[in-house]
Amino acid sequence: MAQDKPVIIGSGLSGMIGSRFTQVYANDFTFMNLDLTTGVDITEAKQVETALSKYQNATVIHLAAFTETAIKTVRFTRSM
Repeated sequence: MAQDKPVIIGSGLSGMIGSRFTQVYANDFTFMNLDLTTGVDITEAKQVETALSKYQNATVIHLAAFTETAIKTVRFTRSM
């Protein structure tokens, strides 16, 4: 019986490093990308929790990066 490939859940898998990572390991792993293109805002804990709850023994990696160099100041606010 063939086993399913292990799952890697990651932020930024469609970015520069993430896309190369998924390309190199495509034969060994199944990937689930967490980003706005897949409907998950990684700054929203509930959205991330919901996405993570779909997979039980997955590895999680964080490769998302903010690369807009033209912006001098960015403020992130979050109400807890």
